Amino acid sequence: CSRPIRKNRKFYYPTLQNDNDIFISGQVSAKQAAMISTRVMGYIEKIYANPGDVVKSGQLLVVINSSEIKAKKAQAQAMLTEASAAVKNARRDYERYKSLFAQKSVSSKVLENVQLNKVSMQSKQRMARQQINEINSMLAYTNIRAPFNGVVTQKMADEGSTTNPGMPIMTIEQSGAINIQA
Repeated sequence: CSRPIRKNRKFYYPTLQNDNDIFISGQVSAKQAAMISTRVMGYIEKIYANPGDVVKSGQLLVVINSSEIKAKKAQAQAMLTEASAAVKNARRDYERYKSLFAQKSVSSKVLENVQLNKVSMQSKQRMARQQINEINSMLAYTNIRAPFNGVVTQKMADEGSTTNPGMPIMTIEQSGAINIQA
């Protein structure tokens, strides 16, 4: 029992009590812990878990107001509708000009311009789709879910608080598995 334990350049000695128990200073911590935060700026609309609550993996913990992101999504959907109509029109024009070119009624330069317009409209349509994908991804960050089964150990923000990306909202620690350092 008198064997020293070295930690941070200091030696610590376990203590032997008269009833043959050994007392060693140490630390107990959860095997897995997560600081829950958001990736979008907004205010906290609703918090569904409080310290001491047991949560399941995927359970909704916090909802961040997403009205601005939803407005951007509506704009992107309008752009997609416009781009889809332009693609449809450009395809029709291309088919018309292709048949006119076959009849030698238009020059190859005119046909190339119509074809380039079609490609340009298709690119705008793809860009609008990608904007919607990006916005949907941002919307997913407004509903914060538990990354694993555990217990909420700390709450650092309340409903109505403004959040910034990376700002901690709560802490969850995995229940069951623990680390012991002595």
